[in-house]
Amino acid sequence: MVATTLAAVLARSAGVDFEIPDGGETTPLPGFAVVTGFFSVAGIVIAAALPRRSARPADRFVWTAVSLTAISLLPCGPG
Repeated sequence: MVATTLAAVLARSAGVDFEIPDGGETTPLPGFAVVTGFFSVAGIVIAAALPRRSARPADRFVWTAVSLTAISLLPCGPG
């Protein structure tokens, strides 16, 4: 969470604008830490559940992580 927030601070100081489309607001720096923490916990929950539900939990976790990362890179909405 610290690394993500630090990266956002460095990017903002370099001139990157984290403006929310059609909202005119910018993403607050603590928001980066909150989102990173939330999805880290979600990953831990997935990793903890896989050994009980899969014969090959490590492979399943890699596929899940890669798939969710790819989905997160897709653009949201028009624009």
